[in-house]
Amino acid sequence: MKSQKRIGYFLMIVTIFVLGCDVSTLVAPQQIPTPVPGIVNTIVAQTAAAAATQTQALIPPTITPSPTPFPTPTASVTPSPTPTFIFRFPTAAPTEGIPGVTTSNATWSCKLARQTPPDSTHVSPGASFDTAWTVTNTGDITWLRTSVDIVYLKGSKLSPQNRYDTKTDTNIGNDFAITVPMMAPSSAGTYTTTWALQSGNTTFCPVSLTIIVP
Repeated sequence: MKSQKRIGYFLMIVTIFVLGCDVSTLVAPQQIPTPVPGIVNTIVAQTAAAAATQTQALIPPTITPSPTPFPTPTASVTPSPTPTFIFRFPTAAPTEGIPGVTTSNATWSCKLARQTPPDSTHVSPGASFDTAWTVTNTGDITWLRTSVDIVYLKGSKLSPQNRYDTKTDTNIGNDFAITVPMMAPSSAGTYTTTWALQSGNTTFCPVSLTIIVP
């Protein structure tokens, strides 16, 4: 009986001793796992990718504006020029060598008063002479020396020039002498030359001379 009590006391003492000791020192320490190389970078990258995916899902879709087409220019139609018709009625030329015949243009008209030399005058071959037609201004405008010229019109070319200036102004109703220096051809024959007055593009008061070279 005493021996059983001793054994019970012994077990109690052992139990108290064991409970008073740091049991953790009796347990084998657990091995700390060695981290896999690069695992931290992989986890960070995966986390960043997941965050970017969530952020992208929260962003509303961007509407890409479609370009507005510019209007195609319509080719302008160039209107064809409208032709302008100018009717010019022929002016009645005076009868060659016969005084008293007038032109029909009311603005630019004349009356042949006299002529020197008269038609059918015989002129020696190569002889020089002046022809003068005295005309009256029967129109309704003054012939200004600054704008009216004496011009060769047609026929035999008996003068060295085709144009001569007028020396004076001729008022309405006044006379003017159309004077042209001439030379008879060297060959025998009958020659007719026609001259006129001209202002700008208007030719009026035509006069003629016919000579005979024997």
